[in-house]
Amino acid sequence: MCQSCGTRVIITPPEKSEQEFFEDDYISEENTWFLQNYREAAFIRISQILKIHDTGWHTFLDIGSATGHLFKFYPFEKMRRVTAIEPSRFGVRMIKDRYPFVEAVQTDIDNIDFSAKSFDAVALLDTLIYHKEPRALLARIHRWLAPDGIFICEVANYTWLNLVGRVKTSNTYWKSYYDRRAFLNVLKENSFKPIAVYNNVGSVPSGLKGIVKKVVYTATFALHRITFGQLDIVPKIIVAARSVPQGVLA
Repeated sequence: MCQSCGTRVIITPPEKSEQEFFEDDYISEENTWFLQNYREAAFIRISQILKIHDTGWHTFLDIGSATGHLFKFYPFEKMRRVTAIEPSRFGVRMIKDRYPFVEAVQTDIDNIDFSAKSFDAVALLDTLIYHKEPRALLARIHRWLAPDGIFICEVANYTWLNLVGRVKTSNTYWKSYYDRRAFLNVLKENSFKPIAVYNNVGSVPSGLKGIVKKVVYTATFALHRITFGQLDIVPKIIVAARSVPQGVLA
């Protein structure tokens, strides 16, 4: 565990190479329905958050876009430039087919760079946990953002994952876990000033199971609210943060 921010770090590598997994396996014909429909409620919530913080963005970067389903729920086509970075070949093909206004690039985020101050807003949704050097990635995002640019970042809540038995310490592609305190700390350490924090749902399947999950998620939100944050078992946490000069939050 990081002593300064509280991030839980995983150092045991998975059995299969990460490049092979992310390029070829984790998005396919078979699991596309799951990635889109199970996350639809979460994407609707995220689109509402984007609307709150959109001050007339012209340029937008989405890192780890999967199949690009987020682009369905927000008028990104009105922006001058929308860029999606996604390692999956199949995922990028879907983005290009469905959202021609998006510049979709099939690559690992570590293999691409942008000029400083290139984007008005950057989204990193359910992706930070997979990066082996999260601080280095956040530092690069900070450089790519325009002054006072908006960063929308989502992580799974460690407290929730631990409660439902989904915490793994070996043979996993996840590299780090964050509870709310650790998440906010690591953002501040990388010169992102949180301006709003939101709770989000996890996967929501169809049918009775989906109804049960919605009830559970609603209950976790209510518990977080009525206990003034002392009981924090919400599935996902989203932070909207503003890029500030380095050293301001020290």
